[in-house]
Amino acid sequence: MRVPVQTAEFNALAPLPKDGRLLIEASAGTGKTYALTSLICRLIVLDDRRLEEILAITFTRAATAELKERIRLRLTHLRQALSGGEAADEFESELLKEIDRRYGGTGRELTLRRVALALATFDQASVFTIHSFCERMLREFAFESCVIFESELIEDDSRYFEEAKADYWRKNFGSTFSSDEASWLYHNDWTFSKILQVSPLQLGMRDVRFNNQGEIPCGPTPQRFNASGVIKEYRDLYNAVKKTYQEEELISFIEKNGLGRSRAKLLREVGRIVADREGMIFLKGDEFSQSFLEKGAQAVDNQTVSSICALAAWQRERMARGLMDLISWHRKAALEQIAVAMRRRKNELGQISFDDLISLMRASLSEGPQCNLACLVRKRFPVALVDEYQDTDPDQFEILSAIYPAEEEGAALIVVGDPKQSIYAFRGADIYAYLTTKSRVQTHATLATNRRSIKPLVDAVNHLFGSESARGTAGGNGAPPFYNELITYESNHAYNQSRVELGGRALTHALTLCNYNRDAGNSDSVNEEIVAHYEALEIARMLAEDTLTLFGPQDGVDAKAGEQRKIRASDIAVLVGTHQQGRRMIRELIQAGVNAVSAKSGSVFDTREAHDLAAVLQALLSPSDHLAFMSAAITPLLGLDPVDIEGFGRDGREFTVFFEEMLALGELWHREGVHALGAELLRRAGTTPRLASWRGGERVITNYRHLTELLAAQAHATQCGPAALLAWLKAGIAREQPRPADHEQLRLESDEDAVRVMTIHAAKGLEFPVVFVPFMWRGPVNPKPPLTYHLKNSNGDYARVLDVSVEFGGSDERSALVLNEIKAEDARLLYVAITRAKYICRLAWAPAGNRSRRIRPWVMDDLFKEALGPKPGELSWLKVLEHDGGMDSEGGGSSVSVAEQAANEDLRPPLKFTAERQLKDPYGRTSFSGLKRKADLRDLRGGEDEAEVYMVNLGDGSGREESAPDIAPPVAGLPAGTEAGSCLHHILEKIDFCDVQSAKSTAMIERALTLWGVQPDDQTAAVAAYREAVLRTMSTPLDVGSGVFRLSEIAPEDRLAEVAFCFSIGNLNPARLANILRECGSARAAAISARVSRLKFSEVYGFLDGFIDLVFRKDRKYHIVDWKSNYLGEHALDYAPERLAWAMDDSLYTLQYLLYAVSLHRYLRLRLKEYEPSLHLGTVIYPFVRGMPGKKGPCNHSVYIDVIIPEQIARLSSLMGGES
Repeated sequence: MRVPVQTAEFNALAPLPKDGRLLIEASAGTGKTYALTSLICRLIVLDDRRLEEILAITFTRAATAELKERIRLRLTHLRQALSGGEAADEFESELLKEIDRRYGGTGRELTLRRVALALATFDQASVFTIHSFCERMLREFAFESCVIFESELIEDDSRYFEEAKADYWRKNFGSTFSSDEASWLYHNDWTFSKILQVSPLQLGMRDVRFNNQGEIPCGPTPQRFNASGVIKEYRDLYNAVKKTYQEEELISFIEKNGLGRSRAKLLREVGRIVADREGMIFLKGDEFSQSFLEKGAQAVDNQTVSSICALAAWQRERMARGLMDLISWHRKAALEQIAVAMRRRKNELGQISFDDLISLMRASLSEGPQCNLACLVRKRFPVALVDEYQDTDPDQFEILSAIYPAEEEGAALIVVGDPKQSIYAFRGADIYAYLTTKSRVQTHATLATNRRSIKPLVDAVNHLFGSESARGTAGGNGAPPFYNELITYESNHAYNQSRVELGGRALTHALTLCNYNRDAGNSDSVNEEIVAHYEALEIARMLAEDTLTLFGPQDGVDAKAGEQRKIRASDIAVLVGTHQQGRRMIRELIQAGVNAVSAKSGSVFDTREAHDLAAVLQALLSPSDHLAFMSAAITPLLGLDPVDIEGFGRDGREFTVFFEEMLALGELWHREGVHALGAELLRRAGTTPRLASWRGGERVITNYRHLTELLAAQAHATQCGPAALLAWLKAGIAREQPRPADHEQLRLESDEDAVRVMTIHAAKGLEFPVVFVPFMWRGPVNPKPPLTYHLKNSNGDYARVLDVSVEFGGSDERSALVLNEIKAEDARLLYVAITRAKYICRLAWAPAGNRSRRIRPWVMDDLFKEALGPKPGELSWLKVLEHDGGMDSEGGGSSVSVAEQAANEDLRPPLKFTAERQLKDPYGRTSFSGLKRKADLRDLRGGEDEAEVYMVNLGDGSGREESAPDIAPPVAGLPAGTEAGSCLHHILEKIDFCDVQSAKSTAMIERALTLWGVQPDDQTAAVAAYREAVLRTMSTPLDVGSGVFRLSEIAPEDRLAEVAFCFSIGNLNPARLANILRECGSARAAAISARVSRLKFSEVYGFLDGFIDLVFRKDRKYHIVDWKSNYLGEHALDYAPERLAWAMDDSLYTLQYLLYAVSLHRYLRLRLKEYEPSLHLGTVIYPFVRGMPGKKGPCNHSVYIDVIIPEQIARLSSLMGGES
């Protein structure tokens, strides 16, 4: 309901309205923070409010800290003035007069005590973000709000959203889509993520619609249609197209009806149908225009065209619409059920997110202003001041309205905002929440004096957004410049009347538009490169040549009147639309020799440094992984280049030194943690000076340090090991989220003299002497559903609507509403960008490709219509430069076009090294894993014949019992995957063989799961499964030829776990290794030689390294044990001897144990004085842990055992070379 409005210029000393509500509309640069702090001073001094009684709400933590500091400074200055000093500004002077008038001679002493008390209790100042305010109230009044006392506040609940979304899909897909429908969706690329195209931001939206037909029915199941009958009709029409199709007839129709521009697309689309065998392909509606269908309906003699038109028209009306409605129903149902599932999951864990704080507070206040919670909060904070109110959402609006209703005695709500600066819709902000408040508040005040910008710039903004010509052109149909009749622009006047000279000439035009329209045929990406390149060069020219001189009255400027100084890099900000544009701009600035830094709030996980650090950590974890090792070597952290790597092949000693250094880094990581590793990586061999010498190197160093801190914090919080820590880093790199958590946000590398590059959103609230806005001409393509827009309800207010329809486009009212709101937001973005400037603002404009699909060009076209015309002439408020490739600031330059210059220049930084030939793998280390790298098991098996033998040997379960009555079945519930296998190896390495079931061993298993990042659904069951598997492994009877024994009987002094080895080898390639295996005399080795010859590792020489899981001594013989966690089946007989033998050969474990035997042979030869292979070499034992039967099982079940033949191993060792 709208109320009569009283509007006046803001006066902090004026009495508050009788109804306790005041709305202050503050345009950009008019000093709203100054107004807020003045109000707080007035409330303390004149109204005798204690500081802790005044609630101040703003919307970021940084703004909260700034507002607190501003309040403290104002109170400090006021105390000095009350103590006899001079007033700091006009407000303090007027406040002192009001004190004297109201209180007389004792007034200053009285008010001084009030200010002193406020400063003494300043730690109790109630300045919050909306989220911290809700959290404080919910916890302080926990009984009234019914919130759990010990709830854990989490910043990111996106994991729960994805889990609930996947659960919804699993539960509902099969029950709502028939097999034909599912097949149709599959064939037409309707994936899970495309069907459930919803986001966490949409969960709280209450008005959900589709097809512009109002609410979707809320029944338990969607309204269905006769799917089988519809599909039969479609297939009949589909087959008719295939039966009657004649390409010549279609081409003739296209040319006859003037559809030649669509010829290729039409032929391609129909060709898809003719070639399809299943009849399950959607026609792409965009390819078949309404004109095609109308003309085709008249071509009754053309059977090809008639059948195609019938199919396309039928699809639009029947099957497609039915399925699209079904998908829309799922989107709404998913939003409801996902919200419930997330809430349930977080309740189980005792967690709440920031969004939950808002929804819980709103729900707690649902009874209205007279509920207990509202009364308690209002008593606690009788006065509330809300900053940046245009960035509220409907929930926040309801919270404040419930706490501070109109006409409430003793309570006041003062909101400050500017609808022209509402640019955070992507975070949930709703400008109509502000506009609704504005319509309900009777008393308005305005701040109309711009204290930021000089007069020429203020005049330009007034003309652009406030002139009659702008009102008549924006939107193309007389719409206001912000595309919203409820948002008006009132002209400001400039407080700063300084006269400015730039480069010795009077600055008459503070707003400049550089028109890059000469090369209209370029694509958007090419135009973006051109604009970025030449705007960077203009910044370089300005820094090198231009000086800034200020004359006359001024306020808060850096230079004295008449003093001349050069423009500094820190004076300049470049405002962009996306982080990708920001990276491009920084790259071009650095190329132009300008120091530039990113002030964006993106995630450090999105940087190149995160990928490089992950590569280095991967190499340190797997030093025998040659590819990972070399990938890490060429990162900036390690600093090698292809020349260095090629040198390793010429001089093996260099590689050995480098490799040993890497091993030392790995040991440092395991011993002292990732923080020590990060410091050493930057300290070693001059890494930090080398990086700092780069252009942009300080950003690189800052990101490396930031990532190291995050890794160290994660390791401390979770007590995870190196492997789990690396997995966490990789997950952070792969994660997609709309905005990073605070601790992940990129840090500004320094406060040194550098151009700031940031998004327009990040720049809001900031100011800079010079602002460049290079990319406002390039906007997004039309948005994809689900969409939001606003509709007027019966009360005259506007409600936000979420439209989950599948299709978007056309000329219906819904499409017009969406496009108008996007244009309105872009107009507000442009306003925010221009008003960041104090003295100079420079915009760029370039023709956008495919204008029919772009939004932003319309906004600039509308607002700069007279400037972008064919003959703009001389404009009093705007300087227009027609850019032709020259760098003259007045628009002159060479006659060569920008596109030609860009094509002739190599804008990329030169490579340090260009390889003239492909480098072969160098001298170095390899391992069993390195030898197997890139090999495909199907190739190693030798084709279908051998695969068939495998199937015959293993069988399909028919003709045999699935379990043996005397053998325990395999361990159930043991997690699968690489991390689970590594975790099992870790447990077997650390556990006490004789004390598997103790509490100490159970705790060790639990730590191992955390260390290796194993996260089973049931932690208790997984721990029990690991314990059972280890217990069975230790107790299963074994016989290696000297009597039955169990591993639990091996004394600790007779066994070594994780035995590292590294021995020399000669030249090896697949063919040579296969020959060695055939010549060593071992039948088992010869049997796998054919497979080995099909390996794909490159020739290598140097060292072969690895780890043997366990070596134990029994009766003077040394035995090798290698644990295997392979899943071979769910029955005991799946782990019978014949199956184990095949598994050993299939995975080349036979080659592995031969290499281990060589390493043991060479090790014992060096360590035992009287070493004799026939006396000391025992067996190789491969326990397949999942199938181990335990102490009651048969001997050697699920264990592969082979005797080491001393002569064969000695021969194999000799043939492999390197023994000298």
